[in-house]
Amino acid sequence: MIRAKVRKWVKRHGLLPQGGNILAACSGGPDSLALVDLLVEYQQAGDIRLFVAHFDHRLRGDASTQDAAFVRRFCAERGLEFFGGSADLPALLRVQGGSLEELARSTRYRFLRQVVGEIGGGLIATGHHRDDQAETVLLNLVRGSGSRGLGAIQPLRGDVTRPLLCLDRSEIEVYCRQRNLQPCLDESNADVDFLRNRLRHELLPVLKKRYNPAVVATLCRTASILTDEQDFLRCQALELLPRTVEQFEWGCRIDADAFFRMHVAMQRELLRLLLEQLRGDTRGVGFVHVEQIRQLFLQEHGTRRIALPGNLQARKAYRDLTIEKLRCGDEKYATDDTADALQPMLLKCPGETEVPEFGVVIRCKRLVNAATAPDDLGPDKVVFDCAALHFPLHVRRRLPGDTFYPLGAPGSRKLKKILIDLKVPAEKRERLPLICDEKGILWIAGLRRSERGKVDGTNRDLLVMEQTKIDNT
Repeated sequence: MIRAKVRKWVKRHGLLPQGGNILAACSGGPDSLALVDLLVEYQQAGDIRLFVAHFDHRLRGDASTQDAAFVRRFCAERGLEFFGGSADLPALLRVQGGSLEELARSTRYRFLRQVVGEIGGGLIATGHHRDDQAETVLLNLVRGSGSRGLGAIQPLRGDVTRPLLCLDRSEIEVYCRQRNLQPCLDESNADVDFLRNRLRHELLPVLKKRYNPAVVATLCRTASILTDEQDFLRCQALELLPRTVEQFEWGCRIDADAFFRMHVAMQRELLRLLLEQLRGDTRGVGFVHVEQIRQLFLQEHGTRRIALPGNLQARKAYRDLTIEKLRCGDEKYATDDTADALQPMLLKCPGETEVPEFGVVIRCKRLVNAATAPDDLGPDKVVFDCAALHFPLHVRRRLPGDTFYPLGAPGSRKLKKILIDLKVPAEKRERLPLICDEKGILWIAGLRRSERGKVDGTNRDLLVMEQTKIDNT
């Protein structure tokens, strides 16, 4: 029955092109083992050429090594060609910083795409299922995503195919028992320090028990509906594109009259489409960026520019609306007018606040009666004495005249002078998140923290703040 369900899903969405190469990403867990086992049937029928890849993130010591060896044996028993890769994620994280989850994902997919190139092209198959879909909808919902993000995981997007997206986690577990598959268990999946795991182990069970026993199916249906509606908007935007947008070497110019007549939903979709075409993808581009461009184009100011992720800028010169790549000499102008583009955003303390403008998540954790401060502090993680802070806290851009008193310095100085001394390029200064309270700047996230609120060993009420890059699923 499960095999028939998967075959129907695969056929409906065209997930396994006839005769194509399929590289199954296999961690050794139940989802990926079931994926490989199901795809073997397609290979035996001559429908696909199946390869298997495993990536060792080296996050769990010997357990990670054992998982890699297990997947290798699993493939050898079935005569499948196996590709193994690894990277020292903890070491990379110390060098690059950011989010462990995002770094793991980007490193893993880089390896998988390298293998696809070695086998002569094809699709990457993953074991995502309906419970993953429901979790992703909730994850994007609590982060404030629009309809595109709530559409969540697609059966086929780019070079990634998901043949198991029609199955629940419970169905996959049943299939593994029926086929006598003995998957590896990753203990990190139970670690509720990760937001996705908290949704899986804390929020979803409550929703199922107290609000809707079929909440997974409901969330998956919502994702499907929003995907269809988003596809319709995208098709309409593609039809409008040649009539309303003039492409040139380093950007595009939008017909002002046509843009002003569009429905707001179409304005946003057209802008997203243009950003995607100019950058190659929309990673790091959030709703706030699209809305800033839209508001810039609609305002009455004669000439103004704003900086955008990916070395882009949006510019309005009276009725000339352009989105373009920054060229030599543009950086100053693209940053001068953006200081007030982001209004101060309150931080949840304790809690987690996503700030799409800077592409980061700020996590605040209160430690009451703490014996000692955390020992893993650095530019992206700091601790303060709560008694010295003036709540609420907020995040903002730098403003003209800002001053800052760095930890260990003899006193306050102009923030601009400090950033110059730290050799922060001019075009990056406006993109630094500043964590502030009512008295001023506490932390230039990723660079320096303030003298105020320092912890000297006698403090017992502490606030730990950590900056990580946004994890885009």
